[in-house]
Amino acid sequence: MAELVELLPGNEAPLPLAPTLVHLIATLNEAQLDNRVSIAPLASADAANGASVDLLELAQPFANTDLRTLTIKVRGTYREYAGLRRYIELIQKHPVALTRLAIAGNTFEIDIQLFGAV
Repeated sequence: MAELVELLPGNEAPLPLAPTLVHLIATLNEAQLDNRVSIAPLASADAANGASVDLLELAQPFANTDLRTLTIKVRGTYREYAGLRRYIELIQKHPVALTRLAIAGNTFEIDIQLFGAV
């Protein structure tokens, strides 16, 4: 048990949501060419259709905590499966959760959930 306490000391401050979102969006956009994927404009799961809004404004309270959560929907196409796998692996390097992955033909949809403090 003492080893676990050393590994997980607790009392860590939650990551801020804004930098996580910025770094995630940069990865999503910049990794397209190298991995031969193409994504549509990003949207939040909570965004109204066609409305232009700051994504951070859409972050919702999470349970009974000070954390906020935001789900980003990524839709796109890929040229080869290996490139899509590399793309997904890059996303998973961020402190986010992939909550949905759908692949049909050469199209894909990924829901990415972010948690953090605002």
